[in-house]
Amino acid sequence: MKPPLMILLSLSLSWNMLPGQVVKADPSLPAYQPAGPIAGEIATIVPHNLDTLMQSWVRAFHQHHPAASVRLNLTVPLSADAFEALMEDRIQIAPFVRETSPTEEADFRQKFGYAPLLICVATGSHATKYNTHALGVYVNASNPLTKLTLAQLDAIYFTTRRRGYPEDITTWGQLGLTGEWANRPIHLYGMVHRYEKTNNPPGILYFFMQRVSRGGELKHTVREIIDTTPHGRTLMPQATAMLAGAGAGNEPGMEALDGIVAAVARDPAGIGYSGFRNRREGAKTLALASDPGGPFFTGTLDEVLQRQYPLTRRIYIVINRAPGRPLNPVVREFLRFVLSREGQEFVAADPSNYLPLTPRAAARARTQLD
Repeated sequence: MKPPLMILLSLSLSWNMLPGQVVKADPSLPAYQPAGPIAGEIATIVPHNLDTLMQSWVRAFHQHHPAASVRLNLTVPLSADAFEALMEDRIQIAPFVRETSPTEEADFRQKFGYAPLLICVATGSHATKYNTHALGVYVNASNPLTKLTLAQLDAIYFTTRRRGYPEDITTWGQLGLTGEWANRPIHLYGMVHRYEKTNNPPGILYFFMQRVSRGGELKHTVREIIDTTPHGRTLMPQATAMLAGAGAGNEPGMEALDGIVAAVARDPAGIGYSGFRNRREGAKTLALASDPGGPFFTGTLDEVLQRQYPLTRRIYIVINRAPGRPLNPVVREFLRFVLSREGQEFVAADPSNYLPLTPRAAARARTQLD
């Protein structure tokens, strides 16, 4: 394994603006004002799809604080590796491109007696494949339905109906469709409920469960689409055997999110969740609303940027902070920088296509530092 990359940060800044990129940090975000001289070192492990952004943040932070350094290990691919290092006290900050999983949260609580602290440092991408993107809800292009509330979506996919919808939804007629659609059953498509290797749901599904159903129970009638890429077969060893039978529900070498949209495009009664980048002919996305009375949002770039669209995702830095204890001074100051206008300008310029925080979201995150 390569040694950790020490960023001593004598490098010049580079904004790396992409051609045609229009997203910018909100000018009303507070400018970074250094709290005072900061000295010391902290360490972190960076998942591969946050490496360029973390390097930009760290270089700029060091220019403000020459006596402080952030040691970056760029040799691991996943957020899970960073979380393991945080649990073992080998690092002080763990960049995360997803929410912490149920087993990660349980292991952390068992060891420390309190929950890990998730600081939101960016908004997920709009439609960038693999880079923590917003989710769309797909139906067949022939379906007359145009919109859903989260409470309805909860009643469609989950048995627990924690959003309070008065009945289980199993037919399209219950959503107001008439004629040939009135008694047509709804066919649910989604990712595998749990990976065999980790016993956790996929990160995308876990977000969907938390956001739509507040952690409710999925229906057993969801038709699971197996990720048949090499990565998916690593996490689900039985996928190879399933491909030989009728249970895989996907083509060889196809990512699950592509497979879900493909299944919905084939099935007039189908519904599924996937990324906007996974669109294909024969399927369409629905407008969504958090509240029964609306407003409804279709998931445009601006709606995701402003966090109006209900299935917008988040990027985090996870830290180990006992209740009532102050943060490590270097950690606190680094996060203050990340949450400033200058820090969010790096988000807007980064090739990952993550989106900068709104002033309101940044202010909420800053309260977690005190």
